[in-house]
Amino acid sequence: AEAVLHRLDQALGRRDEPRNPLLPTPNYAARLPFPEPLITHEGIVASLDHLAEKLCQALNLARRGARRLSLTLYRADGTSAVIDTGLSAPCREPSHLARLFEDRVCAIDVGFGVDLMALAALATEPLLPAQTAFAKNDDRGRQEPLIDRLASRLSGGAVHRLFSRESHMPERAQEMRSALAGASLWSEQGPAKPARPCLLFAEPEPVDVLAEIPEGPPARFTWRHVTRRVVKTEGPERIAPEWWRELVRSSESRPRDYYRIEDEDGHRYWVFRAGLYGDSGTDLPAWFLHGVFG
Repeated sequence: AEAVLHRLDQALGRRDEPRNPLLPTPNYAARLPFPEPLITHEGIVASLDHLAEKLCQALNLARRGARRLSLTLYRADGTSAVIDTGLSAPCREPSHLARLFEDRVCAIDVGFGVDLMALAALATEPLLPAQTAFAKNDDRGRQEPLIDRLASRLSGGAVHRLFSRESHMPERAQEMRSALAGASLWSEQGPAKPARPCLLFAEPEPVDVLAEIPEGPPARFTWRHVTRRVVKTEGPERIAPEWWRELVRSSESRPRDYYRIEDEDGHRYWVFRAGLYGDSGTDLPAWFLHGVFG
C-alpha cells in the first residue's frame, strides 16, 4: 500500500520523481583496462598521463579541444566513481588535462582496486592547430591553466572572471561570470580604442573642473578635496548614450567626452564631461572621474 501511495503522490506532483537520463555515448573517449586492479592512488595518477594522451590524440585528429571532462574509475567490486571537471578554454594538452584530476583522484576510495579507467570529453569546441616552429608561442602568460586548476580544486562556481558585454558604456562593458562559462557573444577583439585605465571605478566620481574654454579640456580639477593642475591632455573621445535604454536624467543619458589627463606630479586620470553646452536640457554639463592609470 505504501508503494501505491508513493506512486500516486509522484503522479500528482506531490513528490519528486528523479530520473537518470540515458546520455549519448561521448564522441571522444579513452579507456585503459588493467590486468590486475590498481590498489594505490600513485598507480592511478601515473595512468592518467597515458589516458589523457590517448584522448588528446583523438581530439587532435578532429581539431577540437575539450571543455568538459569526465573521469570514471571502475572498481573490482562492480562500483564506480566519477569525477567531472570543466575548462575555461578548449584544450587538448595531455599534461594539463591529467593535472586537473590529480588532487581529486587522491581523495577517491579505491576499495578492492580499480581495474578500468575511462576519460571522456563530454563537451568539445573547435581548436585549430597552433604554430610551434620558427616562432614558438610562449604560454607562460596564459591564465587558462591557472583558472582550470583553481576551478577543479574549488569547484567551477567559486572562480569567476570578466567577460565582454554588449555595451559601449565603460562601466557596463564587462560582467563577472563563472570562469568556465562559454565565451561571450560580444566580440573580444573589437575596433581599436584609445587607452583605457587599469583601474576603473564602479561608479564615476564627481569632480570640480576649471577649463580655459567651456568645451575644452580641464586645466585644473578638484577630486576628493585635493586640487590638481593639469599639464598634459589627450582627447576628447566621445561616447554616446545607449538611447534604447530607459535612463533617467543622469550621466548615463548624456553624451560623454572623455579626456586622458596628467597632473604636475605625473599622475594620469580618465575624466569625462557629461552633457554638452547649449543642448536641449536645462542641466549644465558635469565632470566626473572614471578611472586612474597606473
